[in-house]
Amino acid sequence: MNQGRMNLGRVRPQILVAIICATIFSCLALWIGMLMAATEIVTAVIGGIFGFLGGVSLKVLENE
Repeated sequence: MNQGRMNLGRVRPQILVAIICATIFSCLALWIGMLMAATEIVTAVIGGIFGFLGGVSLKVLENE
């Protein structure tokens, strides 16, 4: 019946909004960091967004 479809569980709207807001703020911070030629800001933002997305992914998987 349900062949070929992946069950992603229930993703709440708060999580989706958090992912979208984090992406927007990260893109803005990356743009400002690149204009300033500040590699430490760029690497910190990239590491922070990956850490955030990893934490959110763990939280979603934990609820399954």
